[in-house]
Parts: sequence; C-alpha cells; structure tokens
Amino acid sequence: MYCPSCGTLNDAGSLFCQQCGNPISLAETIVEKPLYAQPQQAQPNVARPARTQRSTKAGLNAETISSRAFFSRHKVSLTIAVVAIFLVAVLSQILKSENNDNPSSSVETVQTSSGFTNPSTPVSCAIGGVCAVGDIGPGGGIVFYDAGSPQSWGRYMEAAPNTWNGSDGDPLAEWGCSSTSISGAKGTAIGTGAVNTAAIVAGCPDLGIAAKLADALTIGSRSDWFLPSKDELTLMYTNLYQAGVGGFATDAYWSSSDVDADFAWHQYFRNGNQFYGSKDNYGYIWPVRAFGLTSTTTTTVVVSGSCAIGGICRIGDIGPGGGIVFYDAGSPQSWGRYLEAVPNGWNGSSEEPVAEWGCYITSISGAKGTAIGTGAVNTAAIVAGCAESGVAAKLADALIFGGKSDWFLPSRDELNELCKYAKNQTTGDTAACADADSLRVGFAGGGYWSSSESSANDAWYQALDGGAQVYDDKRNRGYVRPVRAFGRI
Repeated sequence: MYCPSCGTLNDAGSLFCQQCGNPISLAETIVEKPLYAQPQQAQPNVARPARTQRSTKAGLNAETISSRAFFSRHKVSLTIAVVAIFLVAVLSQILKSENNDNPSSSVETVQTSSGFTNPSTPVSCAIGGVCAVGDIGPGGGIVFYDAGSPQSWGRYMEAAPNTWNGSDGDPLAEWGCSSTSISGAKGTAIGTGAVNTAAIVAGCPDLGIAAKLADALTIGSRSDWFLPSKDELTLMYTNLYQAGVGGFATDAYWSSSDVDADFAWHQYFRNGNQFYGSKDNYGYIWPVRAFGLTSTTTTTVVVSGSCAIGGICRIGDIGPGGGIVFYDAGSPQSWGRYLEAVPNGWNGSSEEPVAEWGCYITSISGAKGTAIGTGAVNTAAIVAGCAESGVAAKLADALIFGGKSDWFLPSRDELNELCKYAKNQTTGDTAACADADSLRVGFAGGGYWSSSESSANDAWYQALDGGAQVYDDKRNRGYVRPVRAFGRI
C-alpha cells in the first residue's frame, strides 16, 4: 500500500505506514504508488531526532505499530477466507436446490419388463403395479385373489369396498328369473363370473336382481364390476372374510352361477358352506372385478405391440380372444396367420364338454376340409346343414369369449397342431402329433372332435394322449375345444 505521507510502499493490507507510522485510510489502501514517483520538495537541512523510540500521532511505539501491521495483514487474509467459504456455501446450496428440482441424479432406478431402467419408485397396485391380497386395487376395492400370472380373464380380482352401495350394509336382492334357465351362466370356475353376469343381464328381464345390481355399479372410475362365480365367491370368503377384512355379513351371498331353471349357487359366510338356493330368495350382493391382463414387474409396462392387441404373436401367447396361441403360419394367409384355442374352463367348468359330431348317415356338403384354414368353413357348413342341436360344431360356433364370436371347431390338421401344443411338441410343421410327452394342464387325454367329415357316417377325431388321428362314428361323444383364426392382412 502506498503511504501518501512519506511515499513508502507498504505491505498489502497495512493500516499504518511501516516507515513513518502514519495511518493509511481505507480509501488510500486501494491507491497504488505511481509507476514514476513524484519528486519530493527539498526539506530544510535540520537535524532529526533518533527514531529508536519514535512516536506517532496515536502515541504508539514502533513495536506496537509493527504488531498492528502484522495483525492487519492477517485480518484481511482471514476476511478473504471467510468470504470464500461463504461463496462456496452459497454455491453448494444452489446446486442442492437444482438437484431437488431435478431428482434424477438421486432417484433409484428400477428394472422394467422392457429391459430399460426408468428413474422412478415402484408403483402401487392401485396404479398398475404388482398386487398382493389385501391391497387396494385400481377400482378402489380390496384385492382378494392373485392367479400368479395373467390368465384369459386377467390376473387379480378385487371386491368392491364395503360402502359401494352408499352405506355400510350390503343390499339384498333375488337372483332372479325363477323357472328360467340362463344359458351362458353355468360357469362355476375362477374367471367365469363376468361371463355369467353378462349372460344374466342379457337373458333375464327381471329388474333389480343381484347380477344387474353388480353390473350397473360404477366406482373407482371402473364400470366392469360383476357378480362373482361360485368359486370366486369362495375366494372372497377364504381370503377376506376369514381374515377379518371387508365388513361382510354372516348370511348368504349370491354367486352368478346358475344351477338350473329354479336354483343358483350361494354361500353362507358364517360357516363357508355353499348350497344352491331358490332364485326367488333374497341374498346379499358384493360385486367384484378382474384386472391384470398384462404382466407386471416393478412398474407396469404395457407393450403397444403385444399379441393380444394386434402385435406379433408367439406360441403360448394370449391372443386377442383371450385364448392360447398354438399355431403361427409365419405370414398372413387367406384365413389369417395365427390360431388360438379357447382356454380350459371356457364352458364354465374345469371339465371339457363332450358332444356328438352329429347328423349320422347325413353327408354335410362343405365340411370335407382337412387342411389348416378350413375349420371355420367346415363349422359354418355343419351349422347350416345339420338340424340337430347340441352337436360339437354348434357348441363351438355359439361361443362368445374374450369379446369374440368367431370361434369354430378345428379341422383335422388344425386339431393336429393343437395336439402338438398340448403335448409340448413343436408346432408349425407337417409332423404328426407323436405318442410321447405328457399333456399340459387343461387338456383331456381322450378323443377330441375335428370339424372334418370323413363320410356320411364318420368324422375325424384325435386322441390327445396318444396323438393318433382316426375317423369314428358321428354318434360317439368326443371332447370339444373351440379355436379361432386371426391375423389377416
């Protein structure tokens, strides 16, 4: 620092001149000595006192002045350090604030079914994540069943919350349509409640009945509620009522499973017993819904091109009709590209239905096709040309499943491909179904009818346990498994 009194250049930060002891003001500390010092005026040649004990205006000795200069220099250095620390702290806070606004740097990444990682936390059951019994589902209900993997009807089931009808108590209603058998409402298995309910709503004109109350429900932004089937109702009793969850009554709850014209299945929740009761009796109602048609991992990833909604299919995939894809032609044909078989339980029972081929000693024109792609034509010809009811082709043709009504009885070669799938053999080639390997769950070991007629008296069928194809008397009873084609250009 330049001292204006004596012209001495002092150390940076000095508050007193080291030469003359005069103070250097704050304004003067920023003044540098000129590159060329101004010449000083000549001073009179007078003797000056010795400076060993020179004093200053403040009466400070040289030692004190030197000490102050030392501490003054370090005080400035300390001030600079404090300012630096303050600036670092401010910068750190700014960076922290930016990280809070954009948390991708600290959020845990999770693995999705597509193989990519997304910066998100695992989603809950209610918005599409993995569910457990007791969770709140997407419809606001209580999850009471998990099939473990997606089925044709979904994976999970949830029961409506106990205030679904606007009060804590469940409403009472008749099953309805006493003395009337409801076709299509015979299902008792898990996954058949929705089909039963739709059949009752369509086939019973009575108002205010159990199935219609369930079907009319809209809650949690969902309108796909239904009256549970017999086996679905048992799951509610076991997984909710016995666990003390839900607020159920202890009396009888209706299922959607029709027994005959006069009776339907219900269940007493005080002891779990199931009986069939008169349809004009009153029972409690508790709607349920199914969900989870696509698989989920930590987060729900819906693949826009999945088989079920028109994408590429693989053998074993769930098709657009909720069936199991068992054949791929490799490219679109005139009849389509893929074949799917309706899943076990399609008729409301775990047992495959049996029926005659029908129209013995009558040749059905147009039902001679045996190749892949001819089953639908065969079936249409049988339905049009055979007056008998309840025959195999008519059971397949009448099916509405997964929102599809174009199911048919497979041709001989189509049935052979289904046999290979059922026995875990390679499909899509010309090989015959081999007498080897065990059957997948859901298939019977006996003979299944094809839609391919052999003669006026016989038609082709195939025994899935052995794999052999033979023609047999049309009056014999064989298993029926409808299929459908899809994937046309």
